[in-house]
Amino acid sequence: MKEKENMSADMKVFIDIVSQTYSPTSEGLENPAEAVEYKTSRELQYMLRESCEPTVADVSQCMMKMGFQGVPKDGTFYWMLYERCP
Repeated sequence: MKEKENMSADMKVFIDIVSQTYSPTSEGLENPAEAVEYKTSRELQYMLRESCEPTVADVSQCMMKMGFQGVPKDGTFYWMLYERCP
């Protein structure tokens, strides 16, 4: 809990929004193949630009802390996200 206190306000908002929308695992999903999305840190940063302004490094740090897995595709690093309500 102390770790979350040391985060910037933007990082806290980012974590709250992402954790409400996405899951790091496919557990409990009826059709995980349809729920999976691949996004870069920059795409996530851009997607939430009206709610918060974390840096790309902050986004990567938050995604790792939340347990999301990254995969390289065509020379680019993507986060694997499972949409909670596809």
